[in-house]
Amino acid sequence: MLTSDLVRATKRQGKLAPRYLSDKDKERLAPIADALVATYRSMVGSTRGELDEAAAAIPHGARDRALVAGLRKLCDDRTELEQDSPLDPEVARQTTFAISAAAHKSAHGYERSAVLAAAARALDVPQEALERALFADLKDAQVIRSFEPVTGADLLASYDLALAQAVLLRATRLVLTFRDGRPGAVRDLFRAARFHGLLHVIERAPKGGWRVTLDGPFSLFDSVQKYGLRLAMFLPTALALESFELTGTVVWGAEKTPLELCLTSEDGLTPPRAARSFERPEITALKAAFSALPSEWEVEDNDRVLVAKDGAAFVPDLVFSSRTTGRRSSSRCSGSGAAARCGGASSRSRPACPRAWSSP
Repeated sequence: MLTSDLVRATKRQGKLAPRYLSDKDKERLAPIADALVATYRSMVGSTRGELDEAAAAIPHGARDRALVAGLRKLCDDRTELEQDSPLDPEVARQTTFAISAAAHKSAHGYERSAVLAAAARALDVPQEALERALFADLKDAQVIRSFEPVTGADLLASYDLALAQAVLLRATRLVLTFRDGRPGAVRDLFRAARFHGLLHVIERAPKGGWRVTLDGPFSLFDSVQKYGLRLAMFLPTALALESFELTGTVVWGAEKTPLELCLTSEDGLTPPRAARSFERPEITALKAAFSALPSEWEVEDNDRVLVAKDGAAFVPDLVFSSRTTGRRSSSRCSGSGAAARCGGASSRSRPACPRAWSSP
């Protein structure tokens, strides 16, 4: 995901429009994206400082500086770093600096190799390991352990999604209206909202389809960054819908100016290729525990969307079926922060335990 300093967006007449990559941008940036991917892949085992130096050497025009920085940020997100020392750097520095200070005050004076040798003996480690540990916790000294594979074309495609996600970090309220004839896609959308712990209300849209109202991170008093990341992670699920419109308000700039935002299925944003399960750990644990009980009931995942008379909707997590009578009951485990509407009553927080009722 892009950081705020890398976001490219246009403000006009009270509206904010992310500046997605044009076809010309993608054509111009294609060789740069390929070079970045090749560089990150080849630098596995090197330090972060060496990687930064190699990536900075890739030629690009001055007007593409922000775009290339954004692509590098996306590559960084796919990179795993590790401290290259089993010895705690703070312990290594404290021991070495204490011996160094004593050496400066002694009659023999300070001599670097002697200080390092004494510190290594005190810590019972080889001198080479001590020197490597002294500043191993600095960012530039961290070692690249792995790089998640990606093509240059996919990297460019992920830029627009990362840009839209970064904009959502400043949202106060969003309304997602969509149509989709696939029950599985609708179910995944509702489950994703709950999975990410978003405050939301699900309703039937007046003209058909569904309407999901979500509170944005800037509607809260705390945990703004954490909640904003959850909202951003929810966006790729919406991109998988056949048709959608996501509208809302974001606060922008140092003055926190409220601006309108609109993302639609016509923007051409591409969801990640990897499929993701939105089943929460407590649901998995509940199914396993229930299946182990000596009961006439069996449990399975629910595929139905239940709609109340007032248009409010909810998606139970599980369905319990009686082996003897065939009766079916639904259950929903609601974690803190997941809002739902049932029978017209809105709930912003429920205890994390199953609640069952007979399905119509």
